[in-house]
Amino acid sequence: MSELESLEVATSDASHGSLSGQNEDLAAALIGLGASTHVVKTMLCLNSFGPISSKDLQTNCGLRQPEISTAIKVLKQRSLVEVRLSGTKNRGRPSHIYELTKTLHACIDQIVNQAKNEVDTLQKGIDEVELIMRKQ
Repeated sequence: MSELESLEVATSDASHGSLSGQNEDLAAALIGLGASTHVVKTMLCLNSFGPISSKDLQTNCGLRQPEISTAIKVLKQRSLVEVRLSGTKNRGRPSHIYELTKTLHACIDQIVNQAKNEVDTLQKGIDEVELIMRKQ
């Protein structure tokens, strides 16, 4: 199953608070820029649902726990998500609450700027190859 098909399956079930059609289009566009499907889906769910637990992210994003963990790690590295311990005192592993630290637009700007930097790098490489080939 392709990343886009995976996104459509996960966002098609309205009973799970799935992404809206507009968010689905945005997700597809961001994935087209090279962003990870899991990161995009997690980011959009965090934006739609606000502070949320990993379990609720799994349900709303249609992702497994390891995929959520990987996406949260990337978002944390980019300083786009805050992780807090939940207030529960249950036994077992502590529960975390995740929340975006920036607006959705600021998060998307990071993805777009990264794609632009990659395009610039590729263009410089292409220009260099073309210059070398002209000399031969």
